[in-house]
Amino acid sequence: MKQFLITLFTILFSISIFAQTKTNGLNITKLTSNCYIYTTYHAYKGDVASANGLYIITHNGVALIDTPWDTTQFQPLLDSIQARHHQKVVLCIATHSHGDRTAGLEFYRQQNIKTYTSTQTDSISKVDNYKCAEFHFTKDTTFTIGQLSFQTFYPGPGHTVDNIVVWFPQQKILYGGCFIKSIEATDLGYIKEANLQAWPTSLKNTQQKFPQPKFIIPGHDNFTNFNAINHTLKLLQQNEDATLAQAQRFKLTDTVVKVNQIYTTYQIHFNLGKPDVLEQSKITLDSVVTFLKTNKNIKIEIQHHNDSRSSVKRSDNLSQARARTIVDYLISKGVNSDRLVAKGYGGAKLLIQDAQINKAKTKEEKEVLHALNRRIVLKILSNN
Repeated sequence: MKQFLITLFTILFSISIFAQTKTNGLNITKLTSNCYIYTTYHAYKGDVASANGLYIITHNGVALIDTPWDTTQFQPLLDSIQARHHQKVVLCIATHSHGDRTAGLEFYRQQNIKTYTSTQTDSISKVDNYKCAEFHFTKDTTFTIGQLSFQTFYPGPGHTVDNIVVWFPQQKILYGGCFIKSIEATDLGYIKEANLQAWPTSLKNTQQKFPQPKFIIPGHDNFTNFNAINHTLKLLQQNEDATLAQAQRFKLTDTVVKVNQIYTTYQIHFNLGKPDVLEQSKITLDSVVTFLKTNKNIKIEIQHHNDSRSSVKRSDNLSQARARTIVDYLISKGVNSDRLVAKGYGGAKLLIQDAQINKAKTKEEKEVLHALNRRIVLKILSNN
């Protein structure tokens, strides 16, 4: 009976979650008496993707969580709020640095709206040329506007290193942004900057902190299902299984090798902006160890290659550090250091030049091409 009632409520919730207002690229859905989800749209991977944000009405104005992804909807959102509620937006918080969260910060700042991000998000936004907020917080922070209080919470790295969630205790709303995936999601989406190892723990931290939310709002797609966090954990497990299977396919089995022969892999990954090898990459590295122990007389150069999107100095330094990390791992597994040379080439040896990448039609197509430049190459230097 209990399960039936839960199912019935979910169906009714999904069908009637309230009156919706939709105007050209902006969809507003009433969630509770004073809380609304707004959705805007943007081209992504050759299709149109939705992005959810939230606003909540107080006696002293409206608080906005994340900005529209569609830059044409910055002002229409303010106009819709004014027309519907006769209130002005007084505060806006972005939950991480990406454009689907921060695109409107500068615009809203110019409208005398107080804009906020974490200091971590601000640092990333400045480096990656995303829009920045006027004010910043360094730790979990409670905001109070009129009769309403809500809390930001940093659960740990996940979709990005800086992702936060927002908790509305009176309404029991957990706003997850891109850190939490919709039940409709079939994959993790954009994960170039994700920490796939830490993400599950960060999600569980969120569940422990806010164990009984009435609503969970993901950054994209449907927000009427209460299992979004568990679904995200499932997607992470599926991704880990697929990555493991892919890594296991990279096995160096040659017993006859030639000088200058090269092996290229895209299965060695690092923490964003750091030289630390991710745990999932150790299967591939262990394959290299086996190869070197089988071919006991060869000496190899471990090459790390970046794409072209950092300064030369930063790219070269990071590239060398990552190559050195691989060498250190191989040494820790019993390979003699005399057989290993670490060489970071940065972006000096691109497989695909920027001129070709710039011809790609979409940001996603360009990202795929950039990713082909980020690789590890093993070159046979000698076989004595």
